[in-house]
Amino acid sequence: MAVAGEDAEDGEGLRVSRPSKGFHSKDQGGEEPVRPEGGATGPGATRSKHFVDFSHSTTRGAAKGMSLAFEFAGAVFLFWLIGRFADSRLGTGPWGQIVGSLTGWLGGFLHVYYATQKGQF
Repeated sequence: MAVAGEDAEDGEGLRVSRPSKGFHSKDQGGEEPVRPEGGATGPGATRSKHFVDFSHSTTRGAAKGMSLAFEFAGAVFLFWLIGRFADSRLGTGPWGQIVGSLTGWLGGFLHVYYATQKGQF
């Protein structure tokens, strides 16, 4: 049996490094918040060491920021694609793509602006 913080061998002969006890909040007297993988809830349940807590404000803000960035880029791409389609049907050269890109940029910018002003970010 391995002591915490030392390497151990799992059942398949692979070396597994286990974290030392100093980094766990349970060792400091408290229990971690619960969002278990198996569905068990309650005051006695603890969180898996592989769980990523997305309820933390920094992680949530980063996720929402990435979502807004992809929505902005998606709007620009979608309207550019519509402009490209219009150019191919009407033979208007790059003007449909230019107008579509600018329309997508304006729409994406307004979406990001209003989302941040509403506090959705």
